[in-house]
Amino acid sequence: MKIAVMGAGAIGSLIGGFLARSGFDVTLIGREKHVEAIRKNGLTLKGVSGNFRMKVKSTARVSRLNDVFDLVILTVKAYDTKKAVAECKPLFGHTTILLCLQNGLGVEDEASEIVAKERVLRGITNNGAQLEKPSIVLHTGVGETVLGKPNKDGSSDTERVAAIFDEAGLKVKVASNIHGAVWVKALVNAGINPFGALTKMRNGELLTIVELK
Repeated sequence: MKIAVMGAGAIGSLIGGFLARSGFDVTLIGREKHVEAIRKNGLTLKGVSGNFRMKVKSTARVSRLNDVFDLVILTVKAYDTKKAVAECKPLFGHTTILLCLQNGLGVEDEASEIVAKERVLRGITNNGAQLEKPSIVLHTGVGETVLGKPNKDGSSDTERVAAIFDEAGLKVKVASNIHGAVWVKALVNAGINPFGALTKMRNGELLTIVELK
């Protein structure tokens, strides 16, 4: 299976790295500094899941890719959804699946304005990741990735994508109500993110402050 990760920062590179390590044909699409370091040094994942480095295809520009992909995983910020989907539309064939694996609400609706809603899946991940420096991603916390169909007419490929994640060693669950899982993640972020903004600390660092536990 040919897989593209659009918006390969920390989380996108983590997911793409796990998939590539399992033998899937993965291309990371991200910022020039990060992908250039990956081309030169390989992608390094380290932290709670162990330490490993691998060669992964990467680029900063979709226009450099001439392939059609089976799965496009979208990990950009919610406000960049429409722009990112429009940019990666040339990567789509008639059966390409788009997985919106993002925080935020309504991203699947924005994506469905550009690609057929029948090809769109929705997901959230509770894995934690930080970009230590270009080409090096720190896996800070193991969590479940939840996938589901965002509407009745959505993709029937949920189980197939879940099986790919499972094969890659990522904890995964298929939800009958993916919108509920998305809202729970949004509410958790709404609760913890203000503390990060006020203290200028990452989520994991907040746990070191006894008064905030």
